[in-house]
Amino acid sequence: MKDCFTLERNVALGAFQFGDFTDKRNDSFHEASINWEDDNNAIRVLLEQKKDGTDDIMFKYGYARLPLNLVKATLKSYIDKEYLDFERKPLINNPYHGNILMKGSIKKQEKAMLQSNLATIANNDVHIMNL
Repeated sequence: MKDCFTLERNVALGAFQFGDFTDKRNDSFHEASINWEDDNNAIRVLLEQKKDGTDDIMFKYGYARLPLNLVKATLKSYIDKEYLDFERKPLINNPYHGNILMKGSIKKQEKAMLQSNLATIANNDVHIMNL
């Protein structure tokens, strides 16, 4: 979404909204959708993905890369406390889909810090279009 980027063309905290799907999960994690960049087709699939039931491009404003090794090193304390995890959850039209998982019970301040760290990491490799 457009508000996922600042006017200065940086990734904003809004890029890392964690949805509560605990009614569909057997754990207490909330989800933030990602794509795993397994090969050269992952970015093409991301940029061609459409909103459900429409012809509207889902990621028309851009994307950012989050190197997993950097995320794991930076957010090690969250991972060690089992506040943060990752999963692969392929979709019919997107085999690269997955989620960053955040424990639903995490305190508001910790959630904001986690989102801020993810945004900071994402700002290392940002690709913005159509702002």
